[in-house]
Amino acid sequence: MPIYFLQKLPRRLSPVVAGFLLVTIPLAAAGKVYVKQYTPMLSAPSEKSGKPLKNLAINEVVTVVYTEEALELTDLSQAWVRIRAADGREGFVRLGMLSKEVQAEPEIAIAFRDIEKKSYVTADALYVRVNPDRNAREVGMLVRNTQVSVLELSDSDDYIDGRAAKWARVRALDEVEGWVFSGYLSDEPRPESVGPANEPKEDPNHIMNGNSKTVKPPYLGVRDEPSAYGTVIGRIRQGKSVRIVERQSSWENLAGLRSVWVRVQADGLDGWVYGGFLSSSGYTMSSDSLDKPFILPLDPSSYRRTSKYGGRTHPISKVPSFHTGVDLAASGGTPIYAAGDGVVEVQNDHTGYGILTVVRHENGLVSYYAHQRKRYKQTGDRVTAGEVIGEVGTTGNSTGNHLHFEVRTNYNDTHFNPDLYVPFPEAQDAQEP
Repeated sequence: MPIYFLQKLPRRLSPVVAGFLLVTIPLAAAGKVYVKQYTPMLSAPSEKSGKPLKNLAINEVVTVVYTEEALELTDLSQAWVRIRAADGREGFVRLGMLSKEVQAEPEIAIAFRDIEKKSYVTADALYVRVNPDRNAREVGMLVRNTQVSVLELSDSDDYIDGRAAKWARVRALDEVEGWVFSGYLSDEPRPESVGPANEPKEDPNHIMNGNSKTVKPPYLGVRDEPSAYGTVIGRIRQGKSVRIVERQSSWENLAGLRSVWVRVQADGLDGWVYGGFLSSSGYTMSSDSLDKPFILPLDPSSYRRTSKYGGRTHPISKVPSFHTGVDLAASGGTPIYAAGDGVVEVQNDHTGYGILTVVRHENGLVSYYAHQRKRYKQTGDRVTAGEVIGEVGTTGNSTGNHLHFEVRTNYNDTHFNPDLYVPFPEAQDAQEP
């Protein structure tokens, strides 16, 4: 298979692009590049969240699988490349760690040993299991901020509590060793968990017994118990008024919304709905889906998907690359909605993303909204799911009006397939037989 490297794009190829793009150029030695220096191969394209899978030696031969589109970079040696090692394992290194040429061996031999990366538990209680499976037998439990040594990572990701991550074999407290879900590990200790008294306060005029609310989604499923697993016993139309007769005390994060379950009565129905789908002001949203942590960032009738997450031919450079989000083509000025409750964490206007807004959500993820024509929120502003935060545009490296939407662990950190987190109707239709 051909191997690809990066090159500066001639200006004549695209008046839209200023600077560098990820462009792949075939190398003469088909299938082979060399590691320039001793470096770890990481599980994800990030030094923050990527875990060492193995050490690569100088002049070790690897195969390039793909390069990642990196709209925020100006130094292309820092671009991430997915490689395949001789043992078949795949992972990520920086482009600057690879070369077409064999490197001169160092005069002094370098000791080469496994890396035991230190991490900290972020959950209040994290079970240690005998195998990398949520149903495997428990052999111990770790509490928040326990320091662990990561010894090994699973080959594939799992999806738990709205997070995609690998399982990690860890050692802790000099006595516990086993597998934990790495979505609950961090490079730094986290603040101690706070109780209900320190949680965000709900508007006392909102979800309270005896109040009347209106339904936000087109149809809201009423369930026989206060849980996403409850059986739907009926549906209430958008804009219909319901009366709250009971509410749960515990908070949850569902569909990008932080709220509680409430028992309502309307149209002869008496059952449970998630409070995040009710409004005091007639505000509407596109879906009542509870199986994804976020809602649609655009109205489903306003866009068409033009590029999926994953490998593609770059629309400007016309070469193979990896697309880190989804592109949703829509008319300029189309409203962009926050995919979940959160706080605007980053705004940047000076990269290939164009006018970019990044929102930090309470489930630990961030969402990207790129190429905007106009933004309505500023850094530090709190937003709610479905709130308009900007307008579709074509700023930055763009070929036309569209929203480039991403889901990541942090800004410039590990990215995930947005279809796992947002109930895009076109993605669901594609999965049906």
